[in-house]
Amino acid sequence: MDEFWLDNSKVETFHLCPQKYEYRFEEHLVPIDRKRESALMFGGAIHKALEMLYRGTAFKEVKCPLCTEGCFRCKGNPVSNMAAAFLSSYQDDPEDPREIRTVDRGLEILANYLGKWRREPFKVLYVEEPFEMPMSNYIPEYGNIHFLYIGRMDLVAEQDGMTFPVDHKTTTRFGMVFDTSFKLSGQFTGYMRAAERKTGRQVFTALANAIRVTTKIDDSSFARIFTQRIPEEFERWEANVADVARSIVEMRAFNTWPMHAPFACGAYNRVCEYYPLCIASAQVREQLKQSAYEVKPWEPRKVDDE
Repeated sequence: MDEFWLDNSKVETFHLCPQKYEYRFEEHLVPIDRKRESALMFGGAIHKALEMLYRGTAFKEVKCPLCTEGCFRCKGNPVSNMAAAFLSSYQDDPEDPREIRTVDRGLEILANYLGKWRREPFKVLYVEEPFEMPMSNYIPEYGNIHFLYIGRMDLVAEQDGMTFPVDHKTTTRFGMVFDTSFKLSGQFTGYMRAAERKTGRQVFTALANAIRVTTKIDDSSFARIFTQRIPEEFERWEANVADVARSIVEMRAFNTWPMHAPFACGAYNRVCEYYPLCIASAQVREQLKQSAYEVKPWEPRKVDDE
């Protein structure tokens, strides 16, 4: 049997819809003609740039990744390693003229970020730190099941004697809905557990390093949001992850994956990429899997996955 592991993406997808989980993480299907996901690509490019900053290599001069004869951005001159990291991951403006995530806006965000946080209040301990935490659950029919919970923390930092993970978050709006989402975020709870194991120190806090992407970029485009956990919340998170593992084992055994329709079908204001499979007959479904989807395993241990 393949190694059994979970991460935040798997857990959140399973909660949203077990059938979507099965298509993505059991059959490893992704649409062949996936549209450019500007939000994910843009956020990932910002992450790459900030990685250079916190590794201390941001201002090293390198060749511009977009440099061609007559390049209007660099004009043939070297660019900072931080800008190059962004441009290597996000090189083309979206086709939709209404899309605010442009190449120039990304560079503007990074320039303003440096101005806003020119002196960090915390000390960086680790950058892009992977983790794997052994977990288990007892199922009467199957005995003890053992699995890993894995992930990667953007930063682990220290400030005023307090150790905490930091996660970079890009968003189009700040406010109560954005802020309160972190309190119940299993991703952040898992990061706190992982930071505790990595450092050997008690960790009850995490920091969201928030970046707002709008047409106007200034000091108000950046925020630092702390979220805390008490021991009971850690226990509840561990029980939740273990319950997801149990459910997956049982659904694998019976090959039954419930569909959380109609709510999951239009989650995040878009039609689920597996909707065509869910509404198709068994014969057509298999044909679609061959013609409209490709097999691409989810491999978060690889830094550049998706």
